[in-house]
Amino acid sequence: MTASTHSTPEELRFAEAMVNSDAALRTYASNEWDELHDDGKTWIAIIIREAMKTAAYADAMAAIEARMRDIVDTPPEGFWRSCTGCHETFEGYSVGSYPWNAAMKCELGAGCRECGGIGAVWDDTDYDGMVEFMMQADREEDVAKRLQRAVLDMIGDPRPNELRDDVSDNTFASIDTTVGHLRRLRLALAELAA
Repeated sequence: MTASTHSTPEELRFAEAMVNSDAALRTYASNEWDELHDDGKTWIAIIIREAMKTAAYADAMAAIEARMRDIVDTPPEGFWRSCTGCHETFEGYSVGSYPWNAAMKCELGAGCRECGGIGAVWDDTDYDGMVEFMMQADREEDVAKRLQRAVLDMIGDPRPNELRDDVSDNTFASIDTTVGHLRRLRLALAELAA
């Protein structure tokens, strides 16, 4: 027998008490402890030990989840997300069997250095702010492209309707400088027309 299949004297005493209890003896065809063979006694002791481990594990997990709910509800902004270091995904979908944690509201990875071994990380990124920033950058890029097209039109570029990628970055490094040149050009054209 391996170490996991041996029962301790304490486990045997507990198993004997369970088998000889009134509830067990009232069950049809039940045996008293002394009627069992040694293998039967070990078998029952191990079943009880494993049941107790499972119950203890379930109690521990329930306590951890209750504590996690307290922790999760405390931060004002953000959320728990699965750790990218130990939770494998493919195109955003889980690859493998990862347990769902009701308190963290995400699947937990196996645990690594990135998450400190808990399988999830706290994400307090302001995604609404990030989207607004990116949209503002797109709007500014559109304005810069329109300004570049206008300048190229005014200086008589051979391809005035196409955005030129070969124009030096220094040419359009500063919108203020470009606007200043346009104002001076407009004034000079107005003086010539007058």
